[in-house]
Amino acid sequence: MSSKTKLSTIQLNAIEEGNIQFFKDDLSYLSYFVRYYANALNINYDELRLELDNTINAYTDSVSLSQIQKQDEITSNVKKKANSSNRGPSTTMKRAKRPLKMDVPTIGLLVLAIAILVSMVYVGIKYVGPMLANRDDDPIQKPEISIPGTEKPGEGEAEKPEEKPTEPEKPTSELVVKKIDETNYEISGWKEGADTTFEFQFVNASWMSFMEDGNLMPTPNQAVYEAGSNAKAIVKASKGKVFDANFGNINGNTINLNGVKVEIDPAIATTDVATLTFKFVEGATN
Repeated sequence: MSSKTKLSTIQLNAIEEGNIQFFKDDLSYLSYFVRYYANALNINYDELRLELDNTINAYTDSVSLSQIQKQDEITSNVKKKANSSNRGPSTTMKRAKRPLKMDVPTIGLLVLAIAILVSMVYVGIKYVGPMLANRDDDPIQKPEISIPGTEKPGEGEAEKPEEKPTEPEKPTSELVVKKIDETNYEISGWKEGADTTFEFQFVNASWMSFMEDGNLMPTPNQAVYEAGSNAKAIVKASKGKVFDANFGNINGNTINLNGVKVEIDPAIATTDVATLTFKFVEGATN
C-alpha cells in the first residue's frame, strides 16, 4: 500500500487509526494524504471530504480553546503575584543622590581634550577649507598618458572592422521524450551523469512529492505548491533511472524537461491525483 500511495508506513497507520494528532504540523497536507489513500482503495474521496473537513475543524477548535485556557491561567497567576506583592511591607528605600565629584586630573584631561578639538577646528577652517575650494584650479598641467600599442582614431593604419563573436556550436544530441501511455514516458538522447532538469509550473495549487528510483527526493520539498509558484527537480541521467512526479492536483499544471514542454495526456490533464513516471532508456550515441 505504501508503494501505491507514495506515503510512508507511519503515515498510513496514522490515517487508518484516525490519529489526527500525528498530523498536527501537517494539517494542510492531510486532505491530500487521505485522497491518495482513498484512490488506492478505489473509494470515492468526495464521500469522505465533508467528514474529514469537520474532523480537522473540530481538532483546530480544540487546540485553540486549550491555548486560550492556558493563557487565562497565566494571566490569573500574574495577577495573584502582583496583588500579594502590593500588600507586603515596602522594603525598598530610595537612594540618596550624591553630588558628582570630579578630581583635579579629570578636570585637566577635559580641558586638554577641549583645547585639541578647538585646534583641529581652527586648522580645518584656515588650511583645509581653501585647499578643497581650489582643488579644481591646479596650475600644473597634467601630462597626457599614452599606452604603448594604442593609437587615436585616424592615426596609423585604418581601423579594422569588428569581428562578430562566433556562436558556440549546439550539441548534436538532444533529449527525446516519448509518451508510452497516459502516465509513463521514456527519455533518450541523454549523456551519462548529465543533469536533467524537470521544471513544474503551477496554475492551480497542488500537493507534490518527487521520487528518484523509488526514494523520496530531499529537494524539491514534499509540500503544497500554491498557484503561481514553481518547482525544479534535477536528476543525473543514467540508464534505467526512474523519476516519479506525484500530483495531488494535476489540473492545468505543466512540466518542462530541459526547457522543452512535456505533453500531458488529455485523459489526465484535467484530473486531480496523478503520478507521472519518466524512465531513462537510451543515451546519446556519440
